[in-house]
Amino acid sequence: MNIGKYIFAQVIDFIPRYQFDKLVKKYKGDWHAKDSSCYNQLLHLLFGQITGCVSIRDITKDLACIKSVSSNQCIQTQRLLR
Repeated sequence: MNIGKYIFAQVIDFIPRYQFDKLVKKYKGDWHAKDSSCYNQLLHLLFGQITGCVSIRDITKDLACIKSVSSNQCIQTQRLLR
């Protein structure tokens, strides 16, 4: 059982949110974004790097598994998709 922070949370702590938001505002990163902000996109891509995903489809599949009710259901779904 996990006692401390997860690895993903530790990596996010290295990115100063204020500095990131300042750069997004300076370079107008969220100018034409409709659904997702630059910060959310960064979090999704970092998650993909940490979990070893090779495509956007892998990232969305893994995120969907995290949102699922049980991990057994996630494992069974992944086996069926292969």
